[in-house]
Amino acid sequence: MSDKTKPVRTDRKKTLRRIWRRTCIMHWLGRLLSVVLVLALALMLLLHRLFLGPSPSVRSMLTMSLLESSALKFVPYIYMSREDVDEIVRKSTVQEPEAQTDASLINIPDPDQSADRGVSGTEPIELIEIKGATFKGYLLIVADPSRVFVGVAGDGYTAGRHLEFIVNKYGAVGGTNANGFEDKGGMGNGANPLGLVISEGKTMHNNQQQYAVAGFDKNNVLHVGHFSNAEIQQMELRDAVAYGPVLIVNGEAAHIESDSTGLNPRTAIGQRADGAVLLLVLDGRQADSLGAKYQDEIDIMLKYGAVNACNLDGGTSSAMYFEGRRVNGTAAITGTRAIPCALLVRSAENED
Repeated sequence: MSDKTKPVRTDRKKTLRRIWRRTCIMHWLGRLLSVVLVLALALMLLLHRLFLGPSPSVRSMLTMSLLESSALKFVPYIYMSREDVDEIVRKSTVQEPEAQTDASLINIPDPDQSADRGVSGTEPIELIEIKGATFKGYLLIVADPSRVFVGVAGDGYTAGRHLEFIVNKYGAVGGTNANGFEDKGGMGNGANPLGLVISEGKTMHNNQQQYAVAGFDKNNVLHVGHFSNAEIQQMELRDAVAYGPVLIVNGEAAHIESDSTGLNPRTAIGQRADGAVLLLVLDGRQADSLGAKYQDEIDIMLKYGAVNACNLDGGTSSAMYFEGRRVNGTAAITGTRAIPCALLVRSAENED
């Protein structure tokens, strides 16, 4: 064999190896694409069965779950008419209590009397694991309401920040998400909060529209409801956020006609008669926690003594951070969303 034939054979082997690798890659890509198409078809058939099947409760729950998301609102309209979707929404609308918050129902003990034991012998801050039929989550009970305040991502709202950042920015012991924000197609960056944001006496944002307010006055009483700007000024709110719906006012719970409302991650705030603040985060869109309904939030708040309570932004924004870690799960593999503001718990070292 001459030396001249060796480079030819070597080049031929390299070419054959390249063709073989390319063929293998195309083969596996074809198989992967086939699997994806089969799964997509199976999902479409499953959704068709759920939306058009015999169970109205399943149809209602699935419809509301998707409508409450940012990116998948369009799905129900693929399978149902707009009139049918509107009827489900009508039956699932929360009928909020119309009464104004009665501050006299909240009697906060003298801080000097409660001392380090908190209120009524309870711990100053208590973290409780919450479990239900379709959800799991956590309830943070803060005995001293003066420790709960609103922190913001920045002085301006060009972009939000993650909850951990806001907690650390203020040196807080923990907190939860609060306001919703502009989020067309699920592509929002946490800027442009919805509704009212008051942080430590300063109004950071005010675009009321239809959003409910949850805010503390100078006496540390939590007010929940739909308020005009004049009413907000009259209440002299020191810290406030907005979203809704209102869940409980003066012990009266909101009414929901349908029991098959959406299952989603949820966040809520409430206050007991002794002033203790209840911060609730419930996970959803996970294998071990499908999500919670508004009624679930109401039931939990009533169980733990809430006199007033309000739902806050949910979905992938729902998060709770406490003592250096995020305690709840997340609905997205990429983690929680960037948010414009948060409800924070001031650490004991930072109290005035």
